[in-house]
Amino acid sequence: LFFAVVTFAVLVQGMFKRKLSLNTHWSWSGDEALELLEYFAIAVTIVVVAVPEGLPLAVTLSLAFAMKKMMNDKALVRHLAACETMGSATTICSDKTGTLTTNHMTVVKSCICMSVQDVASKGLSLQSEIPETAVKLLLQSIFNNTGGEVVVNKQGKTEILGTPTETAILELGLSLGG
Repeated sequence: LFFAVVTFAVLVQGMFKRKLSLNTHWSWSGDEALELLEYFAIAVTIVVVAVPEGLPLAVTLSLAFAMKKMMNDKALVRHLAACETMGSATTICSDKTGTLTTNHMTVVKSCICMSVQDVASKGLSLQSEIPETAVKLLLQSIFNNTGGEVVVNKQGKTEILGTPTETAILELGLSLGG
């Protein structure tokens, strides 16, 4: 818009200089009015051409600033477009307990062999309530079908690498003796 106004002003100034040099600045013809209209059309054309080109850049910059602001508020932003939605959120509801606060999920209940078990309170005693063949099959399924990894770090401590969901399932597998 700025460049369109500047372009229009420069073109009109050139026309006025020409009219002043010819000493005809008090008399205007229809051709000169059309020339002014043409200058205005050029300015409008600059705006029409520039806006679609600059709009994606303006939106991206606006989202980047919003992402930076959310990161300063300790909100992790993985995708820039999420800022558009999350920027005005006042309440976040989640069905994954602990994920948003500590980024750590745990298995709370399980249904193994048609029996619903409270995993959080039973821990290792859960293994004694499940048939041994079911435990073996469950452990094979857990450790072969998750993308996470159980590793031992340099201090000798067992660590689980992967998404919070995989980590929770692998922790269940370890608690069952895997």
